[in-house]
Amino acid sequence: MKVPDAVNVLNKKTQGLSDALKKARIRDYKLVADNYSVDVNRIYQNGTASDNGYVARQSLRIITSVTNEDLQKIVVAIQESGDMSYNLHFGIAEVTRKSLENTLLTEALKDAEARAMLIGNTLAIRGLRVFSVTMEPNYRPQPMYLNAKVAMAESADMLIETDDQTLTKKVYVKYTY
Repeated sequence: MKVPDAVNVLNKKTQGLSDALKKARIRDYKLVADNYSVDVNRIYQNGTASDNGYVARQSLRIITSVTNEDLQKIVVAIQESGDMSYNLHFGIAEVTRKSLENTLLTEALKDAEARAMLIGNTLAIRGLRVFSVTMEPNYRPQPMYLNAKVAMAESADMLIETDDQTLTKKVYVKYTY
């Protein structure tokens, strides 16, 4: 294929997915395209390379909430929109993650303060105060992937349920007196 042909094929696939999502009447989602590229389709045979037109690629992300009751409809829409491989990724929204990290840090520091008071009172140490607070580098929870390139017959009965996600952060408090 020539570059315009490769781009047109990709655009038709993307439009097909968009139409399938609309046809399924899926609520509360956002379709995002990124990592767009057009590359030479290089074929290697018998130790030699030959260029055989171009291939256009991009990543499409469908962003929705895990409580969206339309997750199964989204999978069906992807399957019906054409020959695409896909992964389902469940993660914590950035705004939610930041809010939870702030709450965790606040609770950790309150706990550290209470323990410092307990240590100081128990050991009769006056002037016990926080010397430094450090946190481990930003921890990103590992996303949960479901590799969903399966045969249509197998995936027709697939039920999608998300597990709970865990967010952890270590806070280190050093005291001095």
